[in-house]
Amino acid sequence: MRFKLEEYDQAEVAISRVLKMSMELSAAALSNWGTMFFYQRCFVDTAGMFERAAALGAGADHFVIRGNLAECYRRLPGRDAEARTSLAKAIGLAEGKRRERAKNPALRSRLAFYYALGGRGAEALAEIGEARRLAPRDAEVLLRAVRVYELSGRRDEALAALGEAVVRNASLSDLPNDPDLAALRQDPRFGQIVNTVPTNGQNPRK
Repeated sequence: MRFKLEEYDQAEVAISRVLKMSMELSAAALSNWGTMFFYQRCFVDTAGMFERAAALGAGADHFVIRGNLAECYRRLPGRDAEARTSLAKAIGLAEGKRRERAKNPALRSRLAFYYALGGRGAEALAEIGEARRLAPRDAEVLLRAVRVYELSGRRDEALAALGEAVVRNASLSDLPNDPDLAALRQDPRFGQIVNTVPTNGQNPRK
């Protein structure tokens, strides 16, 4: 997506065009707006967009909106209670989807991350283990594994997953600003890993 390429101006224009094509703002469109604001670190605006998206009701991936909203609240002062409430809703919805899509690694890895955010380490580790079994080479699953392991106090496993993500050419653009990974970034091994030459012979990351 354009957000992860940090092409925010182009993303805003693209989303504006989509919104003008419809009289109603869809949850997906509002979520896209929220994601753009999130990467710009405009968390008040982010919360507003995700709140509006959540208010539109259940959708196939409504748990993602609730989870994103919880992440946003965690970054805003005085919103801890709302973060916990939204996270609990995200977990409940994701657990329901797991019964229907048990072999979906993206779903399982997201649920693992939500468990980790909620301090449910054993469940988080079990879920991320299953997600990795289902998709051992998936870059997004590996990046979520980094967060899950770090939040669960498993530093060595977080670094190992990071190394695998680098090998898979995963985008690491989110990691420098992720507050949950602040301690991990201070580990000397973190810098060594992200500057490793990938096995495909590409140049070292700058």
